[in-house]
Amino acid sequence: MIPPKTYALIAATTLAATGVAANAHILPYFAVLDGPQVVDPTESLATGAASIGYDHHGFSVEVKLYLEGIGLDDLAGDGPNDTSIHIHKAPLGENGPLVVDLGWWSTTTLVEYEPKRLFAHWRGVFIGGEQGQLWSDFIDNQNALYDGLLYIDIHTNAYADGEIRGQILEVPAPGAPASVGLAGLIASRRRRTK
Repeated sequence: MIPPKTYALIAATTLAATGVAANAHILPYFAVLDGPQVVDPTESLATGAASIGYDHHGFSVEVKLYLEGIGLDDLAGDGPNDTSIHIHKAPLGENGPLVVDLGWWSTTTLVEYEPKRLFAHWRGVFIGGEQGQLWSDFIDNQNALYDGLLYIDIHTNAYADGEIRGQILEVPAPGAPASVGLAGLIASRRRRTK
């Protein structure tokens, strides 16, 4: 279950993501990360929230990621570029291939602002193409984003295959039913943990 303290973080992150919608070329997305979304689920108490603005004209994203319960020393390398923060392609409940290596991009700001609390920020990250030892297709990844088939995965020393993960979902339009987006995800988390 997501700790109550994290709900405020998720809400703030989602509100920040909706702010990017003012620019018609930027589409707002978000992700809520935790251990139960990992396949096979982890027992980690770490959580996270991400706001993602997708520039569909430039095939690029801006990602702001907040992690609680994971510190800089916890991060571990994985994948072809031996980095710790990735975007993969698969539906909720399945593992999929790495398609965007966030850890590879030199535009990363990664700060541990308190023990076991991290903030990471990436600007102008392409959602495809060559990324060190990785290559993926822009159009396939864009379609996967639109269909809710991308997720963020965090690799740590304690959980080399991924400690927490979160499906990237479109920020629901105002007035959307509760089954859509953040409210639906939180409700499903509550149901699963009871």
